[in-house]
Amino acid sequence: MTAIRSWALLDTLLSSGLRASEVAGLQVRDCLLGYGQSALVVRQGKGGKTREGLSSPTQELKAHLKAFLAWKAARGEEVSDEAPVFTGQRGPLTRNGVWQVVKGHMAAVGLDPRYATHTCRHYPGSRTMPGRVSAIPSMACFRVARPA
Repeated sequence: MTAIRSWALLDTLLSSGLRASEVAGLQVRDCLLGYGQSALVVRQGKGGKTREGLSSPTQELKAHLKAFLAWKAARGEEVSDEAPVFTGQRGPLTRNGVWQVVKGHMAAVGLDPRYATHTCRHYPGSRTMPGRVSAIPSMACFRVARPA
């Protein structure tokens, strides 16, 4: 997985609060990023439910996902409505594939191995609740480190 793809994946996890399986299942049509749109639609969420993962993603995530999809298109990768947003070497990324990417990057920056993809779900709320201290302040390092 390229650094650009990993960065987009980690940013989506940390900014959206989606589950690893929900991020792995995202298709291009699920990213409502056009003018006046701002949502990620989860078609196979917990319990098989369809829901909007974000009613208003941050402008940074929205711009990042738009740029990431444009990058994929420029590389000749499929970006049709049914195409997966995140792919690995063998095709669409799985929940386990998401877990491996997150674990690898956490180890690379020296984070406790107990923190995993589920911990990423709690990061958006811990950043926005007044007076609440995040249990994982070093998760912010993922949001700052951009690939060269």
